[in-house]
Amino acid sequence: MAALRLDSKLERVMGRHFRPISFLTTALIAILITIFAGLFLGYTLLARSEFVFHGVTVAGQAVGSMPRDRVASQLAEQWQQQKVVFSADDLQVTLNPLDMGVRLDAAEAAQRAYAQGRHAKWWWLAPFQALKLNVEIAPRYIVDMGIADAYLTHLSDQFSIA
Repeated sequence: MAALRLDSKLERVMGRHFRPISFLTTALIAILITIFAGLFLGYTLLARSEFVFHGVTVAGQAVGSMPRDRVASQLAEQWQQQKVVFSADDLQVTLNPLDMGVRLDAAEAAQRAYAQGRHAKWWWLAPFQALKLNVEIAPRYIVDMGIADAYLTHLSDQFSIA
């Protein structure tokens, strides 16, 4: 008798056409929740890792999927191998930018590369933003003007430039 009364109250509240949610609908909702939870968990683990997101380049060098410290060391190593060529008439001189007092701030560039995709304005868009990154980071160069002036003055003597 109590069950009959509960059913009639339920019919009045929900209406006569009340149908329980089907198993298929419940399974679909559970699958969607699992997929989104997996995406956010994966992003959270990736965002807290030391790896730079895929699609980030610094000074033309792809650094995605590298740890932050390796990015800094690789950029510094690449900068040490850079050459600048000065030529005038028949004279040509190849120089290293470090000799001229120009230094790449590799640690700062690595930090900026690491930060890409990790600070989404809306937290719920962060996983999708990280997937579509294609960002070029311009590194910062530090110039010691004293060394640059002395070196270029010495170089101008070789070229007979006044």
